[in-house]
Amino acid sequence: MPPKILMIIGILFLLFGILPYLGVNIPFGKLPGDFCIQVNKSVKIIIPLTSCLILGFCLSVLLKIFRHS
Repeated sequence: MPPKILMIIGILFLLFGILPYLGVNIPFGKLPGDFCIQVNKSVKIIIPLTSCLILGFCLSVLLKIFRHS
């Protein structure tokens, strides 16, 4: 990967990491299609299916855009 793409990906990770501290609510993990199974009081299984599909689609689009530049 060219350094330009790595820098942009790093900046995006930094921004997504800072957003929760600024009080911005990111809806990933709570979308329709994200499964949450409460087994008992201490065990909770979370399967963020829809969130992973959306994130994968967005990353694919971004990588295709930057590869053609």
